Amino acid sequence: MNAVANLRDGAFWKIGAEDLPVLAGALDAGAVGAEQVRTIAATMGTLPTAMPVLDREWWEKFLVDQAGALDPRQLDQVAAAVLDATDPDGTLDETQTRTRMEFSLGSRNARTDLTGLTGG
Repeated sequence: MNAVANLRDGAFWKIGAEDLPVLAGALDAGAVGAEQVRTIAATMGTLPTAMPVLDREWWEKFLVDQAGALDPRQLDQVAAAVLDATDPDGTLDETQTRTRMEFSLGSRNARTDLTGLTGG
């Protein structure tokens, strides 16, 4: 059984080699380890769904290239920067916005006769 199959069977990597071919190739070649695979797979799974395919492929290659030069902690920092760079204002993924939306009415204040209102 190859390394990709072993990792795919592991609980921490639910994205198949067909989804991340550059990462799978690097893993089979021994260029990345389990921690790096975990970071890259999680990052790629978090990229905005509205991102064009070519951009996703570019970021996957970029992260795999960085994994070859950085230790896992440094790669975590780069991955966080990638997420910040790919959707800095949070507008590319509408489902994330919908899940963060909140609106609530508080109880009426007897002293001021006003009702509290919050939202975001």
